[in-house]
Amino acid sequence: MVIVYPQPVTAGTLQTEQLAGCSVVALHADHDLSTADSLRTAIDALRQEGRPIVVDLSQATFVDSAVLGILVGEHDQAKAAGLPFTIVLGDPPSHSVQRLIELTRIDTVLTVVATRAEAVG
Repeated sequence: MVIVYPQPVTAGTLQTEQLAGCSVVALHADHDLSTADSLRTAIDALRQEGRPIVVDLSQATFVDSAVLGILVGEHDQAKAAGLPFTIVLGDPPSHSVQRLIELTRIDTVLTVVATRAEAVG
């Protein structure tokens, strides 16, 4: 019998930038509980800038429920501050990320678009 172990998951990275008057945080690679606090901290800092917030998942290969929970919570805080909060899935989106969005129906709570141009336009 041969047992094959999956490759270890490498934690993803976050990148923040300003684009067309919006504060953008882009997630690259895999994001789960191990990167959740970094994501929360990054979005909290962006919210303090007072600009619309865009979370770009177009380069994310995986996100889990911890990440989705943070997105919902940060959306609520942005809304309370009067700031738009938009999720970019990508065109085409990552299959696993799109599937999680569909299964959880989180797109009924959050504004989800395909491209950054749609988010900042």
